[in-house]
Amino acid sequence: MSMGWNAVYAIFNGVMGIIYHSFWFVSMFAYYMVLSVMRFIVVSSKYKKLRRSESRMMKMIGGGMIFLAIVVSGIVCMGIAEKHNPKYHIIIMITIAAYTFYIVILAIISFVKAQKRKNPSMIMLRNISMACAIVALLSLERSMLGTFGDAGDRFSMTMTIISGAVAVLLVVVIGVSMLIQAGRVEEKILPDSK
Repeated sequence: MSMGWNAVYAIFNGVMGIIYHSFWFVSMFAYYMVLSVMRFIVVSSKYKKLRRSESRMMKMIGGGMIFLAIVVSGIVCMGIAEKHNPKYHIIIMITIAAYTFYIVILAIISFVKAQKRKNPSMIMLRNISMACAIVALLSLERSMLGTFGDAGDRFSMTMTIISGAVAVLLVVVIGVSMLIQAGRVEEKILPDSK
């Protein structure tokens, strides 16, 4: 279900990108679509029950997270260089806020489930949910600064820089942790196969 909402929100961002001619929304469309594909890969492989491919999948998704962090850093830098956050209609702001609260709650639920079950698929889904929530919060902040504040003032620029740096750093940490966890999964698999 969360994969479906991710895809719907990605499409919403794509449509808003076209309507507002916004590079930010188009970039968020691409970001959420990549996360939806990652989530689909994890969910579809869960039914195949291939233990050897779990470590490979974790490496792929971890590397993808690091790539996405680099992309987000570029998006944030372009947003800072523009010195302009467009004002959005109140319904669009409510949609962004509702999705952000939904995805943050989902990330917390995924975190708790992964702590209880501790299997690789749950860990991957948890990390994808966390990366999604982090960037959703960044997007909500940027949209609120443009709609309810002055995006060109020093406070808004400082908030964008700090929030963007923290978001990029957290997504990189998620990606690196997945690469480390993939190594641990491989270590468990190798003794089992002997």
